[in-house]
Amino acid sequence: MKRSFLLVVVLLLTQLALAQTSIPSDSHFVLSVWDNPTNIATYMGPKGITNSVLATSEGKFGFSGSPCIAFANDTFGFSNIIKYSTELDETLKNEIMELAGDDGIKLKPMANIGTAWQFGPVGLSARVLGDGEGYLSRDLLDLVLFGNELNRTYNLNPNLRLALFVDTKAQIAVKIPFLANLSGVENLTLGAAYHYIPAGVYLVGDTPISYTAVYTETEAENEIEVTGDLYLSKKVSGSSLDLGVLVKPTEKLYLALSVEGINGKVNWSEFYQIRGEDLLEAEIKTVKDLDALGSPVQGEITQKLPFISKLGLRYDWKKWLTFFVEAKHTKLEDKSSFINATAGTDMVVLWVLPFKASVTYDSRFTHLGYNLGTGLKIFFFETTVEGYTRPTVYGDEVGINVALRTSF
Repeated sequence: MKRSFLLVVVLLLTQLALAQTSIPSDSHFVLSVWDNPTNIATYMGPKGITNSVLATSEGKFGFSGSPCIAFANDTFGFSNIIKYSTELDETLKNEIMELAGDDGIKLKPMANIGTAWQFGPVGLSARVLGDGEGYLSRDLLDLVLFGNELNRTYNLNPNLRLALFVDTKAQIAVKIPFLANLSGVENLTLGAAYHYIPAGVYLVGDTPISYTAVYTETEAENEIEVTGDLYLSKKVSGSSLDLGVLVKPTEKLYLALSVEGINGKVNWSEFYQIRGEDLLEAEIKTVKDLDALGSPVQGEITQKLPFISKLGLRYDWKKWLTFFVEAKHTKLEDKSSFINATAGTDMVVLWVLPFKASVTYDSRFTHLGYNLGTGLKIFFFETTVEGYTRPTVYGDEVGINVALRTSF
């Protein structure tokens, strides 16, 4: 009887273990956001402190705050976005539906928001990075463009994957006079930065959503149904290393080489499952209310950070006029890689009006990307607003970067 009882217990535990839910097998996506697209490796001082390991090689003190928000898509190029941002007639609406296809439009929301401080050769920074992917379903586009049809059910499944995490970084750039003298250059600087990822959220929205506008003889109402599940992880760990070298052959010329994302990984664990029906019916006012809806599930996700190599050149023709070029090689987790080449200028007009402009070529595409920014500079303070577009594998990336800086 004891053996039979133990056998039954073992079978029940085995069945319970096998029945435990796991996160969906397609929850993983490749991270593409790591560096700031509007900065370059050859920037000095606080201007590039958020992502350049050589940023602290010049300057005594600096502060930089710089939010960058962007999105990419797999359907529209930048010219299409301009075209369809105008008032839409029936012909243009039908064109959008035809371009979207059966799956709708795949979008990649991105964010790079942070602050940085420089104290002599040492730099400290913290930023929030966001990367994800999801869909504007064909039914959702139809609903937005043409309005709802009574008694028709629209499938609005966003199929969302989203990673949002904090990246803290400590960096140092040290001049090496002995190597500079040995090489016959004015300055030679070595830089290193260590990234540590202490917090974040990973979200998998495997949740079909349907919407129906119901009309009867007595009433008209909207019915929304959420099925499927939401998977959530708030347990993350990760780190990465950056290295760089800066050479200053002459007083006005800078050459820089850096590699970012060395052995960079982000690991997500302790996932929770939240049923779609519960999410729709629950009254959620705090994070604790959301946590109370979830139940633990098996599985974890490890994402490799993009590995980025940069080779840049900057020439300070005048104190108020700088030219730069940069070649950047990016290798992603899925083994795909590409090269970006950027050329541009950074100037200050009439001593108070900073102006930035650049052109970017991507090895995967035939069209170019652009960056244009302006702002205000008063003594040690500078503020800029930059808009940019970049060709990507998902169509075109369009973003805006706002920066506030002070430096001595």
